[in-house]
Amino acid sequence: MILSGKNAIVTGANRGIGRAIVEAFAQGGASIWAHARKETPEFRANMQEIASRHGVEIQPIFFDAADVAATKAAVREISGSARPVDVLVNNAGVAHGGLFQM
Repeated sequence: MILSGKNAIVTGANRGIGRAIVEAFAQGGASIWAHARKETPEFRANMQEIASRHGVEIQPIFFDAADVAATKAAVREISGSARPVDVLVNNAGVAHGGLFQM
């Protein structure tokens, strides 16, 4: 497994591409910090199910990426762990308004 023994952060892991990346990385053997903006029981259960199926560790982490203080606190939490970060997939989207949303 190409990602075996590697540690990844995947932002925007709640659904869509981010969730698919978590699934692929877990299948490849990576341990993952899976980011979502809001904590929900469904997200925790989904990440636990993926971790169990692939025999890896997935640590959910929750913060609003548009909130600088919350993002810094999350980075401190991750960097305070014993695991180094090998891969960052910065998938979280931040909407700022404008014509596209109209």
